[in-house]
Amino acid sequence: MNGMVLPPPPSSLPVVVLGASGGIGRGVVRAALDRGRP
Repeated sequence: MNGMVLPPPPSSLPVVVLGASGGIGRGVVRAALDRGRP
């Protein structure tokens, strides 16, 4: 690496955003399920 940080290509941004929101949603669902267990 030459020390330069390049931003991700615009075409990959939606994938990253969807992946992040999907992971957050999964975490919320998992937490809700764990909380709902007796």
